[in-house]
Amino acid sequence: MLAQVDRIPDVLRTFDQAETLVHVGVPPGCHECFDRFRESLRVAAPRAKISLYEATSEEQPAVGCRRSRTGRAVCRWFRHGRLEKQLNMNCLLRSPPMPRQHRQMVELRHLSYFNAVAELGSIAKAATALHMTQPTLSRQIAQLERTLGYELLRRSARGTSLTPAGKGLHEHAKIIFHHVDRIPEVLRVCSEAERTLQVGIPAGIPHAWFSRFEAQLRRLEPRVRLSLHEATSDEQRRLVQIGMIDVGLVHAEPQGIHSALIMSQQFGCCIRDPDVLRDAKTLTFADLTGLRVMAHSAAETPGEEVRLRAAADAAGSDVHWMFRRFSQHGQLIAETSDADAVLVSEASAAKDFTTWRWIPLAESEPNAVIETWAIWSDPDLTDVDVSISAMRHASESAADRSHGFGR
Repeated sequence: MLAQVDRIPDVLRTFDQAETLVHVGVPPGCHECFDRFRESLRVAAPRAKISLYEATSEEQPAVGCRRSRTGRAVCRWFRHGRLEKQLNMNCLLRSPPMPRQHRQMVELRHLSYFNAVAELGSIAKAATALHMTQPTLSRQIAQLERTLGYELLRRSARGTSLTPAGKGLHEHAKIIFHHVDRIPEVLRVCSEAERTLQVGIPAGIPHAWFSRFEAQLRRLEPRVRLSLHEATSDEQRRLVQIGMIDVGLVHAEPQGIHSALIMSQQFGCCIRDPDVLRDAKTLTFADLTGLRVMAHSAAETPGEEVRLRAAADAAGSDVHWMFRRFSQHGQLIAETSDADAVLVSEASAAKDFTTWRWIPLAESEPNAVIETWAIWSDPDLTDVDVSISAMRHASESAADRSHGFGR
């Protein structure tokens, strides 16, 4: 967590100047590789700035320039060939340590005060939520601004807004408080001489599958404990890149990152009216003509909206699409939106649409199967291999296949 506090000045400077900051770790003997990367960076992202940190491969995080076990210098930006995409995802490594006195001056309480103002958009509202007087809170925020040397808030008659530096600090503070919130769990796990594996989980993961995965992981590595983070596929990719989770589970085939196909689930449609498509055993997109059909938004399942619209157009079906973000309240959202049908997996239908009838899409239809991929950034991270093995075991089990999903 202190490494994240150390990065605050670079984050503020970069956002204040509207630049992209890339922290790069360079091991000994990698100058030629770094020179090529720097030249490529200047062409691909002229406003990007490099914050260099010299360290051994063992000291560096998973993403960046490091030396492989064979002694060959590897730069992951070159290996994946996706320099611009890596930059857009804020692929950040550690920055050089700050003077110790700065580390002592930045206090978590000041960051928490600032975070409250940023979230609520008002010093007055934040003061009420924090049980403080407004002048006291204003003095604490002013102290944080003096400490960091940047204006974080713009105050006007219409309220309080964040400066570019304030926006950068707000996003970075989320990472810091994420680690703070995990302290009790870390202490419990470490006191029992166990290890924690941070795993992201999106909507639509069958509970039966996850229970079997956890049981298999305990058999393979009894001292590993899971810590779950619920997030969309896009959110998980970012969390993996910045090191907030070790393994993510996403519903779209990933690019430019370590991945493995974990499971495939039958996709289908929940029908609200029992008299609609009463005798259908499977569905085609042509069957959905004239219906108001709700599906997951692009924020939850990247590319799904494009694929579904294309499939319906190819079938000549006039579907009234409704793309929403939903999980456990899916049925409530669908009913209040007057949806006639909802496209979900069988597992999600059984869990979230208990009074609706689920009909699978015909195997010949596009999008008849939804795939789930595991992603991770560090191939050498402890317990990743065993977790992937346990996931595959859960998907390959006969019991899981009987519920309509497997590899």
